[in-house]
Amino acid sequence: MEPTLKPASNFNAENDANVLRKAMKGLGTDEKAIIDVLAHRSCSQRQEIKALYKTMFGKDLVKDLKSELGGKFEDVIVGLMMTEAEYDASELKRAMKGLGTDEDAMIEILCSRTNQQIKDIKDAYKRLFKATLEKDIESDTSGHFKRLMVSLASGGRMENQPVDMTKAQEDAQRLYAAGEKKLGTDESTFNSLLASQSYEQLRAVFDAYQKISGKDIEQVIKSEMSGNLEIGMVAIVRVVRNRPGYFAKKLYHSMKGLGTDDKTLIRVIITRAEVDMVQVKQEFQKEFGKSLEDFIKDDTSGDYRKDRERKMSQSSLYSRRRKMALKSCLWFLVAVAVVVNTTSACNYLTMMPCLGMMKDNPGNLAEECRVASQVIECLQGLSSECSEKPEYGQMMSNLNTLMKFQCKN
Repeated sequence: MEPTLKPASNFNAENDANVLRKAMKGLGTDEKAIIDVLAHRSCSQRQEIKALYKTMFGKDLVKDLKSELGGKFEDVIVGLMMTEAEYDASELKRAMKGLGTDEDAMIEILCSRTNQQIKDIKDAYKRLFKATLEKDIESDTSGHFKRLMVSLASGGRMENQPVDMTKAQEDAQRLYAAGEKKLGTDESTFNSLLASQSYEQLRAVFDAYQKISGKDIEQVIKSEMSGNLEIGMVAIVRVVRNRPGYFAKKLYHSMKGLGTDDKTLIRVIITRAEVDMVQVKQEFQKEFGKSLEDFIKDDTSGDYRKDRERKMSQSSLYSRRRKMALKSCLWFLVAVAVVVNTTSACNYLTMMPCLGMMKDNPGNLAEECRVASQVIECLQGLSSECSEKPEYGQMMSNLNTLMKFQCKN
């Protein structure tokens, strides 16, 4: 398997930390600089940058990124800053947090990770959330689906098991007897085999089953199972047969039709970039007749696509940047009101409650734009009153910055 994201040559964590600090310092954010650094470093290199950033500047890099970015672009960048195990653990926690459960995310992660990865995920889960993954799964799921997820979370697959053709024949007979051959289905037999045997052994079992039944094992599971249990077992079969192909289909379905399943899109790109993304892209092209890059470009836009080639919420980004510009203008005008004592600046201070309201109601875009328009009008009026003052240059810089984001939504 081959990754698309490899460790950068001539890597210098100190230089990268300085670039990131500069990109987030002052008014506005240089998203391109952030992308150029973080999207072109391996996970281990990003961890080194994160640690050195704290040493150099006394600040938490992830917190700084969260404060500067917004929307799905923020989700991508923050995801990139985690270790692989931390990211998977966080996605599993998100999948089980609050009302409802994101079973698809649970299935994808637990069905496709190795024993060592499962162990690392459980360790990270316990460290981050002070809870055990298995207990949370047990409390958030039920029935045979719960048993399947708990089995997979145990990380007990016999990965180094040599292929035993005699055993494969016997296990295929067991599956046939537990499903097609009887009225009803013995789900536990399917569970025990699919969650414990090596991928090579399972492929031998699937081939033997085809000869016994005349049917493909995936077809049988779909007819014998239902709901999340069916989805989970089908996922195991697809991963066993062709893991890159499984993820290619996940990416396709995350973008197919109206809207985009951003969470799945982000998760798959982040988690496969350093594992087998070259093969995922090849499978995508073969299965759907279009390159993954072109499919993503057609479905997404903005810095979100540039970074992990996915969609970014432009309104959220501009909203944040407009608020930053407004805040900068506000405090500049406070200073002008005190030092220069102009009428326009003093009158402007009456708008402070409006800015406070915007902070409490960040989703009120109409109010935000209204206040931004008033600020621009005030600054334009102020320019004629203090064109000879030393503060004039800074005021015009603030005005130009704010006007840049006035009508973006």
